[in-house]
Amino acid sequence: MKTPNIMKHRSNGLEAMSIPDYLFNEKGIILLDDEIDFDSANSIKYQLMYLDDRDDLDVITIMINSPGGMISAGKIICDAMKLCKKKIRTIAAGPVASMATVVYLLGDEREMYPSGTLMIHNPLYYLDKAHLEMDKVSELLKDAQKNREALLDLMLSTNDLSIDRKQLGDFMDEEKTFELEEALKYGLVTTDQVDL
Repeated sequence: MKTPNIMKHRSNGLEAMSIPDYLFNEKGIILLDDEIDFDSANSIKYQLMYLDDRDDLDVITIMINSPGGMISAGKIICDAMKLCKKKIRTIAAGPVASMATVVYLLGDEREMYPSGTLMIHNPLYYLDKAHLEMDKVSELLKDAQKNREALLDLMLSTNDLSIDRKQLGDFMDEEKTFELEEALKYGLVTTDQVDL
C-alpha cells in the first residue's frame, strides 16, 4: 500500500510531503517498520545522527514494527543509539521481534501499543540446518552462542529491566513473546501510555 502525501503550508506556499517524512522532519520520529538489514540500519543510523544534532528536539522517537533481521546490521543501530546525546524513546507499534526487540530495549523510554508484542529468541534457532556442512556445524554453533551472549549484553545494558541474565537467556531459548502486561512486569516496557 502506498503511503499518502500530505500538504504542508510553508512560507513559499504548499509543499507535498509523505507521512514518514512529516513524522521525521516535524516530530523527530524514525520508523523501523521493515526487516533490519544493512540498508535499513545505515538509514536509521544517519537519521539518528541528524536528529541528535537538531537543537529543537529533546527526545528522538523510534517507532518499531519489525520482524527483526541481521544481528550485525542491528548492532549498527544499537551503536548509533548509544552514541546519541539526546534521550531515545522507542515505541512498539505492533509486533516487534528478534533483533528489533534488542533495538527496542535500548530506548531510554519504552512504550508499547496495546496490540504490540515483543519476541526474543536464541539466534541458534534460525540457522539454516538443511544446508549445513557437517564440518561447519561446530563453528556455526560457536558463532551462534557468541551472538546469543552479545545480544544478552545489549539487552541488559538497559539498567531498568526487572529481569536477570539467566531468566532473559531462558526466555530467549524458549522463543518468548511478551504482551503488554507481561512486558511491563519485567521492565521491558517503561510505560503503557503512548503519546505522540
